[in-house]
Amino acid sequence: MNSANTHARVGPPTVSIIITTYNRKDLVGRTVRSVLEQDYRPIEIIVVDDCSTDGTPESIRSEDWFDQITYVRHERNRGVQHASNTGYERANGEFLAFVGDDDRWSDPSKLSRQVRIFQEDTAGRYGIVTTSVHVIQPERSFDRVIRKPRDLTGHLLDHNGIIYGSAAVLRRDAFEYAGRFAEELPKGTDSDVFRRIVLLGYDVYFLHEAMVDYHEDSPNRMTAVTERAILRSIIGETYKLNRYHSDYTLYPFRKARVLYRLGTHHEALSKIKENPSGLRHARALYLRSALLAPHRLRPWIGFFKAAVRSIADRIGTG
Repeated sequence: MNSANTHARVGPPTVSIIITTYNRKDLVGRTVRSVLEQDYRPIEIIVVDDCSTDGTPESIRSEDWFDQITYVRHERNRGVQHASNTGYERANGEFLAFVGDDDRWSDPSKLSRQVRIFQEDTAGRYGIVTTSVHVIQPERSFDRVIRKPRDLTGHLLDHNGIIYGSAAVLRRDAFEYAGRFAEELPKGTDSDVFRRIVLLGYDVYFLHEAMVDYHEDSPNRMTAVTERAILRSIIGETYKLNRYHSDYTLYPFRKARVLYRLGTHHEALSKIKENPSGLRHARALYLRSALLAPHRLRPWIGFFKAAVRSIADRIGTG
């Protein structure tokens, strides 16, 4: 259990809201306004522009809320994880919120309710307070009501999908103990931070109301699976296995699931690149997954299918 921050302060704590943006001049203003509409004060808003090329600087400077924010611009495009760390470096608040530039805080009481939970948490149990979200997809929108899983640590070692970056508020000292956003990761950097905070022993409080409009592509859209997207997934899953190697010793079933997903990525890449080494990687990963969780059928099926395909490829090229 973590001890609460015992430093004396006068008045309510400041919350630093960090909004990272890149080429979204028509959307970032909506995000800023939704933060300004919150009923909680004091706040500071830091907008980090990751070297936009669409006129974002001029657009932001022309807004009537410009004097209520701190605006920082990267001289070159570095990625959202770098921009998030830049925002943290400028932040002064006891609590931190990182918000995507196409999302919106829809409930004006969101921040005040999250801060109240932290203030009532005198033992310093919670490192994160988060909310459910209203998901907006091209074809539909719906509330995604999120409840805390029975095994939060195991769930986060497997994947995330329950703590949304734009919904969460973090205790600053928990973020600092866990470490900054991993700048070598091409995706999933917010989930990585949440995972580290929980592994430190902090808990997460889930508010069940949807207080954030969260924009995402529909899972039913026919989008091309690109080599770049697969490589990003491979890097992310491999990073997770390496970084949390010792933690997975207590969660072999979760490790088996990660290994299986990694196998599917290598198999997909082998089809795109017509590279037999990718299929060998996939087969080995499927087998490792199956041996860790022998009762699961998918890894075994993946292993045998990859083996059959490998034999067929050798016959075809023989």
